[in-house]
Amino acid sequence: MKIVHLSDLHLGIKLHKKDLYEDQAFILKQIVRCIREESPNAVVIAGDIFDTSQPQDSAKSLYDWLVGAIYKEGIPLYIISGNHDPVELLNMCSGVLAESRVFVASKTNAQLYKYSLQDESGSCNIYLLPYMKASFARAAAQYTDEEKATIQSLSDAVSLALQHAGIDYNERNILVTHQFIQGARVNDIAKRPVGGLIGLEAELFAGFDYVALGHLHTPHNAVSGSHSLRYSGTPLKYSFDETAIYDLEKDCWTGNQSHKSLTVVELGAKGTEPVLKEVPLYPLRELVTVRGKLDELLKEETIAKFAAAKDYFRFILTDKDYQENAQRRLSAHYRHVLNLKYEAIDRSIDVDYTELESEASLSPMDYLKALYKEQFGEEMSAEDEKLALEILGKDQV
Repeated sequence: MKIVHLSDLHLGIKLHKKDLYEDQAFILKQIVRCIREESPNAVVIAGDIFDTSQPQDSAKSLYDWLVGAIYKEGIPLYIISGNHDPVELLNMCSGVLAESRVFVASKTNAQLYKYSLQDESGSCNIYLLPYMKASFARAAAQYTDEEKATIQSLSDAVSLALQHAGIDYNERNILVTHQFIQGARVNDIAKRPVGGLIGLEAELFAGFDYVALGHLHTPHNAVSGSHSLRYSGTPLKYSFDETAIYDLEKDCWTGNQSHKSLTVVELGAKGTEPVLKEVPLYPLRELVTVRGKLDELLKEETIAKFAAAKDYFRFILTDKDYQENAQRRLSAHYRHVLNLKYEAIDRSIDVDYTELESEASLSPMDYLKALYKEQFGEEMSAEDEKLALEILGKDQV
């Protein structure tokens, strides 16, 4: 049984104010090509399809395209909701979608949904458990008052849901869920919240042959030495904290660089360990962090080293003081400057990329007037505009 495991697409996410529609469309097409080449028995997406509970139309169109593309490949698709997802939106038309072998579990009723597949080794069950909270189980209609009284933690709630599912652990079983497992790596999420780090004990899922996890952004096995519980991670880097830093003073890279992939899982006969393969994913644009003084970043050799790339940049400025017009000076040479961080004064500035793009289309005089307003806090007078033309000449302006 071959499964392609995806999670945490976060469609519609913005990176320091920059819309990533083009980047996400590019990586989704690459994912579908990988699925076509792998020809799996099923594809699972373990939650956080969207980045927000109220996604924009552009994010919905990406989701629509992805579901349609996988359907056209003739491969069953299993989807659960994560803590970021719009539960009602994902659940719309789920009954009709199931007729096309697109199975969506997006409810807060603390219940597992079972589906079965067949291969040469026999039956394999796929259980879908959407993102859960203990409060979901306490409000669920299928549990008695006595059972609800036993729910003191998320682990209690998940354990109760597993018990009610009537799982036959003598069969091959795959669980798709969106939770944090105790012992998993959380350093990749940096300042992004993950729905409360209430960890579940890995032992809860000991009877499953494979647990396809979503929630954490770096691909890794949740339990060291075991291939049975795995986070597939995000298909793109959604934080500069996932990148190494090029230090101009040391002339070298420091820190760790994360790499993105999708996970291919192969399950043999019952009792055999799953075989995992990471299929690398290559973004349209990389995330690059460079550290140094502004003057060093604007030197010809530095610009030649980095500026030709179409990557997204964060610059960590080591200057002791705030640098006048640093954003515009850097953006004049580096195509996609998204963030400046002043190390000495502990200040971070997100560059308004859309504003810079609109400024690029201004006439020379309009640009000069905009710059004047930024510098002096007031509009350029007609007299000053006339003076600028006289001093610089119309063509120079």
